[in-house]
Amino acid sequence: MASLDNVSALRALLLGALLSGANPKNLVLTASAATSIVEAGAHHVDLTVAITVFVLVGSCTVLGAVIIHLVGGQRAASFLDSVRQFMITNSTVITAMVLLLLGANILGDGLTGLGR
Repeated sequence: MASLDNVSALRALLLGALLSGANPKNLVLTASAATSIVEAGAHHVDLTVAITVFVLVGSCTVLGAVIIHLVGGQRAASFLDSVRQFMITNSTVITAMVLLLLGANILGDGLTGLGR
């Protein structure tokens, strides 16, 4: 993580695209979202809206950091650095909580499907 502090913007973009595309968690989330959209029977405009909302929700943390950096400039740097430090320090807990919530959601969906 520390080695990423000094990469160029283009390298960060390429690395982010590679890591997010190859991340099994992201693949499972995307497959789950695609399945939900298909099961809902979305077509044309509804399909476009559903995909757009999924991408925006999935990207909100990255977009938020970029917007804070662009709007806050140098003042935002210390805030973003403290958030980065928090996430590095607590990455195991954050990952465990996200996986716990996803597991509970998938389990709930499965149990609901059994009741049909």
